[in-house]
Amino acid sequence: MPKKLVLVPNNMGSRAAKALADTLSKKLGYKVFRVKAGRERGRPSFKLNPGTAKDVQLNAFNQNEVPTVEHTNNRDTAAKWIVDGDAVMCRTLLRASEGRGIVVAETVEQLVEARLYTRYVKKKAEFRVHVLKGQVIDVQMKRKRREFAGERDTKVRNLANGYVFCRDGIAEPVGLRDVAVKATASLGYQLGAVDIAYNERSNRLVVLEVNANPGMQGTTLEKYANAIVKDIK
Repeated sequence: MPKKLVLVPNNMGSRAAKALADTLSKKLGYKVFRVKAGRERGRPSFKLNPGTAKDVQLNAFNQNEVPTVEHTNNRDTAAKWIVDGDAVMCRTLLRASEGRGIVVAETVEQLVEARLYTRYVKKKAEFRVHVLKGQVIDVQMKRKRREFAGERDTKVRNLANGYVFCRDGIAEPVGLRDVAVKATASLGYQLGAVDIAYNERSNRLVVLEVNANPGMQGTTLEKYANAIVKDIK
């Protein structure tokens, strides 16, 4: 009898890991347990990598020729970008999601002390590409939520600013999937949700980050679970 799959999350209390384990259990017909690294005991396993700090990610992208944003930890360099006409994203947190810890600076006076500064990339669209073991399993695009009544900041496209992920009617820029796979591989991830900005005028794709533990629910959860089941079989 073949050994049963186990899930190896970085955080045993992760809700996404629990949801994935529960969904895999239903699809495989047996209980998929979450175990700590080193407790696999020869069983087939799927590992969820810990998240990587933003500055480490950007350095890895540069080293592996993945197109990404200019970045620095030098405030004077960030100030020069603003003088040159660009906005700067001041990142006070290196491990965060949904725009937490980001302060947008459009003037030198707005610059705050931050652990990382990134040069803002003007974009027509922003995509999230889900990759599992070198294969793209899903593509989403961030779009404005029509009923959103608040003030919208297009530079930080998250739920708080009225943006949601959509799948319908997406026109993928050429090379989108290849860039996503390359970005995920550069970090050594088995699974990753890659956020990519697209500047239509320059026909340029820019990787913003790779999420090692994206939120898993609904269609996204189903797609990840189906891909894992297909891989182990």
